[in-house]
Amino acid sequence: VSSRKVNIAVRSLSRNSLGGDFAASRDSDSGIDLIVADVTGHDMGASYYTILIKAFFDENCRIGGSGKELFCVLNSAMLERGLSERMATALFLRINLQEMWAELVSAAHPYLIRINPETPDIVLRPISRNSGFVLGMLRNAEFEVRRFPVSSGDRIFIYTDGIPDSK
Repeated sequence: VSSRKVNIAVRSLSRNSLGGDFAASRDSDSGIDLIVADVTGHDMGASYYTILIKAFFDENCRIGGSGKELFCVLNSAMLERGLSERMATALFLRINLQEMWAELVSAAHPYLIRINPETPDIVLRPISRNSGFVLGMLRNAEFEVRRFPVSSGDRIFIYTDGIPDSK
């Protein structure tokens, strides 16, 4: 995960060599697109769906598609490969650095946390915890889109189930 436009730090502690956690970013003309996904399972099947998510994310970035469009296409593709065989939560974030806004789409993924250095006491949770539908479960899944302003110096934290599940 890298970008020429924003500073990105990634920390991953995998349970084993096969898994379903995935994170990627792609620079765009106006900013950056990011995705974090968590596929159920820790086996070769989970790895297959992780590769599927990566391929669809790369193509979505290439054509400039929205996060909602990406999740609708991904949901259909996952259902075609076996109803409820594998499911995934995901979070798509598009940051427009020219107009200084971010657009967030969640597929039942834990919310992001945004910290603005000018108001350090405020944590923004633009989408309620686990909003949207899980990918690969329902044909008529809906994905909420939430846009919010961003500022230079903002810190945005996106994570998978490791944070809420830790003790």
